Amino acid sequence: MLFYSVIVISITSLTLVIGINEITAHIRHDFNEMYEDVNAAETLLSTSVGECAMMCLFNARCVSFFFNAVTWVCILHPDPFLFTYPSKTAPGWKIYITRDRSGRCPGDFFYYRQLDLCYKFGSEVKAREITCSSGDLIRIDSEEKQNYINLVTAAKKNLNSVATCIQGKNTGNGWVYNDGTHMTYFNWAPNAPKSNSTNQLRMIHHLDNKWNSNGDDRNCSYICEHR
Repeated sequence: MLFYSVIVISITSLTLVIGINEITAHIRHDFNEMYEDVNAAETLLSTSVGECAMMCLFNARCVSFFFNAVTWVCILHPDPFLFTYPSKTAPGWKIYITRDRSGRCPGDFFYYRQLDLCYKFGSEVKAREITCSSGDLIRIDSEEKQNYINLVTAAKKNLNSVATCIQGKNTGNGWVYNDGTHMTYFNWAPNAPKSNSTNQLRMIHHLDNKWNSNGDDRNCSYICEHR
């Protein structure tokens, strides 16, 4: 039998421990009575918010969860809703954003277990000023990872930020990541790359995050990854 414990720290958060796995979950009060079931990882009935949190920990695609104390519906979601917003409203809904506390990720990173991806967002800066103190600029090395980043940054195309910087540079012997590993997955925009002399690539938001080359003097937001 699998034992779990839920420790309520305050009215705004809880901690869940199952074996060696541990998460904390914090309420986003600005999203009270809002929920999102589009792109959900799973929707199920749950007897309590603690059980809903347990289901989130069991589901590798869960980063946040919605729980309705009136209907007992639990929605597990892969999006931390930092740059996206729940689109539906109804009484009783609350959203909880999780953080990994098992030691796999630094404390301020989100953890998407489906891809074993620890990540956090950085604000817009000159590309040369990008800093990732607990990791490196994210590398997008598969269509699945690209699709996930598209999901969690979907609303950026409606913001002032034009692009998100990611790993990728041309050494003259092909495109490589920062550690020298050759890139095999690409998601170029039409007529890209415009330059082979670049220290990072940019995902262009209004082009559905298609890629282009990026100059060090150009602004971009960014995503850090802890590998």
